Amino acid sequence: DSEGYFKTQIKVSEQRPTYLMLTTSTREDDLTDSEISFRVPIRLYGEGARYGIITDIDDTILKTGVVSKYKWRVIYNTMFVHASKRQSFPNTAAFYHRLVGHSGIDNPMIYISNSPWNFYDYIVDFIDIQGFPQGAFLLRDIDIMRRKSKDISQQNKYMEIRWAMDVFADLQMILIGDAGEVDIDIYIRIAEVYPQRIKAIYIRSVDDADRMSYVKGKVRKAVGVPILVFEHTREMEEHAEALGIL
Repeated sequence: DSEGYFKTQIKVSEQRPTYLMLTTSTREDDLTDSEISFRVPIRLYGEGARYGIITDIDDTILKTGVVSKYKWRVIYNTMFVHASKRQSFPNTAAFYHRLVGHSGIDNPMIYISNSPWNFYDYIVDFIDIQGFPQGAFLLRDIDIMRRKSKDISQQNKYMEIRWAMDVFADLQMILIGDAGEVDIDIYIRIAEVYPQRIKAIYIRSVDDADRMSYVKGKVRKAVGVPILVFEHTREMEEHAEALGIL
């Protein structure tokens, strides 16, 4: 599109390639066209995948300070703190590896965030440094002229999860997020749209009494899907073990 984003669907051969070479043309000036080629890695998953994992990033695996007043800490951390200095929650990377499987490609891992695509390299560096499993990333095309919709069905995270649910139509999904923003609203709506397809919903608690009261109220009213609001990753792991997910 006009901002340089590419989105396409490609049928791959039975040879299961590990990368694609994409070539595009760009006009360097009024007279000359130039071609640019780049290598795009492909994530392949085992035919024995039992489920998929869709996880939020901010304050779910990456400590961001997203509930701080005016979100000044989020802006500061992202702009001025190198990815190698950022912190993840203890034991979360190890737990995610258990979810994905021993080979690293058994079950698809999808990272989703309202962070703009401009931060893609930063987020990937953080994932690599902290030792999280490799996976697909679904971020946001930032548009400062467009107000964020209050309608859940029109929000970026909801629409991207719907897309992932349709892509992996033969798999159930585990949804992991935090209580800081609207993850609980989106995840419960997804569970309503895709009954029997959500194995569990996990919501990390935040240091905000009002938000926690709201989230716990939503959980009490939700039916038909296991939901755990947790403080420490070990609670989530024990719950997944009890459900037979691990």
